[in-house]
Amino acid sequence: MVTDCVDGRKVFELHDMGETWTEAVGTLSWLSTDAPSDPYGRDYLLGSIITANIEGNDLILYTQKGRYPPGELGVPNAFYLWATDGNRTFHTGPLSVDDLDNPAFINTLLYSGDALHLAEARGVGANSRIYFSRLTEELVLIRFLVRTWERVDALFTMSHKPTDGLVGFLSNTTIGQKWIDDYLCVNATVTNGVKVQDGFNFTGPGSGAIWPV
Repeated sequence: MVTDCVDGRKVFELHDMGETWTEAVGTLSWLSTDAPSDPYGRDYLLGSIITANIEGNDLILYTQKGRYPPGELGVPNAFYLWATDGNRTFHTGPLSVDDLDNPAFINTLLYSGDALHLAEARGVGANSRIYFSRLTEELVLIRFLVRTWERVDALFTMSHKPTDGLVGFLSNTTIGQKWIDDYLCVNATVTNGVKVQDGFNFTGPGSGAIWPV
C-alpha cells in the first residue's frame, strides 16, 4: 500500500491478513514515492498501485508519470505502466499523454478475470471525464517478460548461481552502445567501450557504462 504522508508518500506492507501494517524496508527501483505537486496542488507522479498474480508470479503493477517523448525536458506529461516482482522492474507505454486542455491526474489499475484495465480521470473542473480502457497489449508484454525472468532464473539455477535480489544481468547481448539486460528490463548505456566476449572493455578516461537500475 502507498499512502500520502506529511513528508511525501510511504510504502507499507502486511503479512498477517491486514492486522499489522509496517513500513517497507528500502525502496522499489524506479518508484517515486516523494511526488511534487502540479499547478493544481495534487501529488501526481504516482497514479495507481496494485498487486496481481500473473503467470503464477506475484507482481506489483503501478502507473507513474514520466516525460514523453522520452528524454524531453520539462514537466512529466505521460503515464507509464510499471511492473516489478520486487527485484526486476520494467515499464511500457505511455498509456496516456497530457495535452493543455485535457491533463490526466488520477487513474486506477484494475486486474480481474485475467484482464488488465485502466480507469483514468482527465480534464479540469466541469470538463473532467472518466475514461476506461483495456490494456491488452500491455498484459501480453507482462506475461512474456515474466516467462523470460523465469527462464533466465532457471539458467542461473542450473549453474548454481543465486538469483535472490538479482535485479538484472548484463552479458553478451548488445545493440550499438546499448548493453542489453538479459531480463529485458533496464539496459546499460556504454560510452567509449570496446566490445569483447560477454561484455565491454573500458580503456581510458570517459570510458564506462551507466546502468540505472
